Amino acid sequence: MKPPSPPVGVPQTYNAAGNCQDWRASFDQCSALNRWTEQGKLQWLAVSLTGNAAWAFGQLTAEQRESYDSCITGLTTLLVPPNVEQLNVSLFRTRRKAKEEDWIAFARELSKLAAKAYPAFSPGVRDALSLERFLIGLGHEEWASTVRRAHPSSLTDAVMMAIQQEATEKACRGNVLRQAANDAKIPLGRQYREAFTRSWV
Repeated sequence: MKPPSPPVGVPQTYNAAGNCQDWRASFDQCSALNRWTEQGKLQWLAVSLTGNAAWAFGQLTAEQRESYDSCITGLTTLLVPPNVEQLNVSLFRTRRKAKEEDWIAFARELSKLAAKAYPAFSPGVRDALSLERFLIGLGHEEWASTVRRAHPSSLTDAVMMAIQQEATEKACRGNVLRQAANDAKIPLGRQYREAFTRSWV
């Protein structure tokens, strides 16, 4: 009997501690890459679950274990809280940029939250929702208002505009401060020159 071919990629293990949707997406990608059959997916699913996830798999009925989709549905029922979708919506709507985050990281987190909060929406709709939250999160600086007035068409465009406008604002502010410092030195230098001149009279 010919031994089975080694998998191209092995799915990550799952113990119910992380995000179930993210893990399933990774598992499905691995399944497509290896071209697993229905039976192959069921076998790999069983050996990829550990901890609480393995316990939940053990609670499934024989009927549920007959197909991969019914296994996932049963696992989701046991492992994912019933109000998790509403929780994800709330997290998305209240997400604010952290002090240590840059604009790229902030936009990336908004995209992730949008995917979890609105899994049934198309990518374009989720991008539009993320764009709206991003523009709100820019704050009340003048450069932020400039970005909003430009009406960026996508989240990526908004991120690039925000980076450029903020950098321009910082550069202008630095020039103003340097000019003010130079202006303040002029009369002081004149005082020194006048005092030096008087000392020789």
